[in-house]
Amino acid sequence: MTRPVARRLVLAVVSPEIHRHGGTERVVAEQVDRWKESCDIRVYTMDCHEIDVNGLLIRRTRRPPGPQLFVFVWWMIANSVRRRIDARRLGPPDVTYSAGVNCLNADVVSVHIVFTRLLDVLKGQPPLIRQRLTLRKLHTAAYWRLVRRLEQRVFRHTPELWTASTDHARDLERRFGRARGSVAVVPHGVDARDFSPQHRSRLRAASRVAMGVADEFVLLLFANDVATKGVDIALRAMPLVPPSARLFVVGSLSCADVTALDEWATVRSRTTFVPRAPDVLAYYAAADALIAPSREDVFCLPALEAVACGLPVVVSARAGAAEFLAGHGGVVVIQPDSGELAVGVHSVMSRSGEKEPPPLPLPSWDDAALLSFGVLRSVAEGRSA
Repeated sequence: MTRPVARRLVLAVVSPEIHRHGGTERVVAEQVDRWKESCDIRVYTMDCHEIDVNGLLIRRTRRPPGPQLFVFVWWMIANSVRRRIDARRLGPPDVTYSAGVNCLNADVVSVHIVFTRLLDVLKGQPPLIRQRLTLRKLHTAAYWRLVRRLEQRVFRHTPELWTASTDHARDLERRFGRARGSVAVVPHGVDARDFSPQHRSRLRAASRVAMGVADEFVLLLFANDVATKGVDIALRAMPLVPPSARLFVVGSLSCADVTALDEWATVRSRTTFVPRAPDVLAYYAAADALIAPSREDVFCLPALEAVACGLPVVVSARAGAAEFLAGHGGVVVIQPDSGELAVGVHSVMSRSGEKEPPPLPLPSWDDAALLSFGVLRSVAEGRSA
């Protein structure tokens, strides 16, 4: 007999990293911070920081040295063993939640990337980019193949899925044979207390000095991958925009990936690569516009944060955030193409100095946590019925 659900849920959260300077990692951190007010949480992870751990049972698994394929397989096995031990000692959780493909027996999975869809998108891209993404090393190709096989199992058979946009939800249903409407949509959020035009204005002068810019029109792009985030598209667009524009790319890109691009030599004097800092507000403060020419992006959190700061945004229609930002006066939605990106940049530069459009109501992290916890609660209640 299934045990009844207690007033406070017991939730197992499985995520290899939880912190506030990534994408998926940031989403999980923000939601766990809020879920713990309503349930008891066991966290299974390899890296957990920048989050208040009070009230959380943290089960850390040591990250072994070695290539990503080995680390991934180790993580899948290790978190499964640790969860089984805890289930015997502490009792099973009411719900097991996984941020992506981290285990085979989760009750709920949030989908932040679909490798099968990503490979479909990249098939038509230049061979250099595709090779560096999937064939750089044999183990990388093997890793992608393993994850795609696991996606078929996890995304088809997990009781509940959610993702950040309607387009990706419907694609998951079609791609993995799920009933229409069965994948919930939980958009990412933004904290208006941290990201606001007032905070951006207060930090602007000091941030521009720190980044070494004066009168240039600063274009900001967040990227940890060349092809998916459209870094090559941005580089090709730079010769097509006014010479006063300067591109700052924030993230942990491989130098080899960037310098191997044909476009690099012609725009290197107008392009700066900087590592991502814990406090990203300084980047928004120094910028004049954010660009996000992603070929594939479940959401694109920087676009939401930039709009909250009052920045103009040029965002790809392939990014889930476009669904929530389209129609706002400060947002230009484009296809991931250098020509369209250049037109979008010209548009926002021509409006520079104009009065900012009225604030757009944006989803908050409280909203996101409420929606996602509703999914968790419904699964627990279904199991106890």
